[in-house]
Amino acid sequence: MGDISNLSDARYCAGMGVDMLGFNLDPEDPGAVTMEDYAEITGWLSGVRFVAEFSRSEISEIASVFCDLKPYAVEVSDPELPEDLNLRGIPSLLKLKLASGRLQDLEKVMDYCSGSVEYFILEAEGTVTENLKKILSELAGTYPVLLGGNLTTAQILELVDELPLKGISLKGSKELKPGFKDYEQLGDVLEALDVDDPG
Repeated sequence: MGDISNLSDARYCAGMGVDMLGFNLDPEDPGAVTMEDYAEITGWLSGVRFVAEFSRSEISEIASVFCDLKPYAVEVSDPELPEDLNLRGIPSLLKLKLASGRLQDLEKVMDYCSGSVEYFILEAEGTVTENLKKILSELAGTYPVLLGGNLTTAQILELVDELPLKGISLKGSKELKPGFKDYEQLGDVLEALDVDDPG
């Protein structure tokens, strides 16, 4: 579960058995949570791994935040960063866009980064066509893939059932007001995944 910005999302997802919670900690992003908010939210949780998400920061800034907060891993979208992060002892997740006709490009990037990345987050945009399913199946059969993007509950469950994915990557949202959230759609996904997972 990525882009966590409030305790309500964090506690709900941890209680539903989510394995990793991601927090946008990019100093260059005005929508990021502060390090103080991160520490306060994660202090209430146990049994879940934390991921620091970055979209624009330099590696020195990422390393500094990682050293201060000690999350499980960092999430980046620049394929040039994981190798340098790995050399610094920092585990990483690499987020990439999944688009029709980009199988060869994605394979090159994923092969290049495979020795330095814990998971690849492939973000689908819009409808997942049969062609994209084929691409996903090939990539997920070779690399540790988490599927992300704006997908419906039905699409997520269908793809999880059909493809050799390591998991899915969902996104948090802002609270309507402090302590008040609508978890109907998210709950439907997590409950269905829990039922489908024999473990």
